[in-house]
Amino acid sequence: MARVLLLVTGAVAAVVGAVVLATGAVFAVTFGSDDRVATAPTTLTAQGSALVLDDLSVDAVGLPIPDDVGSLRLTAAGPDGRAVFLGVARTSDVDTYLVGAPYDSVVADLGGGTAQTRPVPGSQAPAPPSSQGFWLQSSEASPATIPAKVPAGTSVVIMKPDSATGVSAAVSVALTLPGAWTASLVAIASGLALLVLGALLLVWGRRRGRPVPAGAHSAAAGAAAPAAVDVLPGGGEPAPAPAEAPGEQGDDDAAPPPAADDPDPELAASDPADSDDGLTPEAAPGG
Repeated sequence: MARVLLLVTGAVAAVVGAVVLATGAVFAVTFGSDDRVATAPTTLTAQGSALVLDDLSVDAVGLPIPDDVGSLRLTAAGPDGRAVFLGVARTSDVDTYLVGAPYDSVVADLGGGTAQTRPVPGSQAPAPPSSQGFWLQSSEASPATIPAKVPAGTSVVIMKPDSATGVSAAVSVALTLPGAWTASLVAIASGLALLVLGALLLVWGRRRGRPVPAGAHSAAAGAAAPAAVDVLPGGGEPAPAPAEAPGEQGDDDAAPPPAADDPDPELAASDPADSDDGLTPEAAPGG
């Protein structure tokens, strides 16, 4: 059970770590250290006095980020660093402002490269845009920037500050997400840590499941078995074995006992004339 738990936990940690690591790497590459990502600039050119984008709708530059997260802005940069006017107003106000003036309506989406426009003829010169008070958002700079989330029924207008003809600008949408760079670094570090933890758990789980070599159990059992001890009745201690005398040989080397019928070798070698009482024949009575 412990082995299965280690393997499952290690696999989950490795998968989650890989996902977190990949997410952090994508955010780090996308936003960079300035916490900003932008679309490729789209070049817009008009022969008239203004470029008009009706009902502009942009998302978070293709990223899966909620609409209320980060700052999404529309930027227009003039050629050679020259200032441009960028403003958003109700479409009805824009139509009234440009009545009789030549302008170009953008008919293609902003997707990088060069967008298609449709010229609207006219001969009158409109007043400078900064002198009008109907703009909901406006900027006159190089580059000019306004919030990209514009209300429905509005139009975005790009003009020269003096409302002269021949407008040109590079338009892009940028998303700024504060803390994106720091969050991506934390995600990368966390993903790496989870990957290492998962790998260690998997290795540990696999080692716990390895079979024990044959004979290991018997060898361990034989080494751990205590020696048999004889215990005397009554709880006494076992008597120590008698020490073997120096020079004493084992049972295999001991000489067999002499047979009962064999005479004593020492007696056989003595003089038969000797008697047990020590008397000689000459001292016998009657001699």
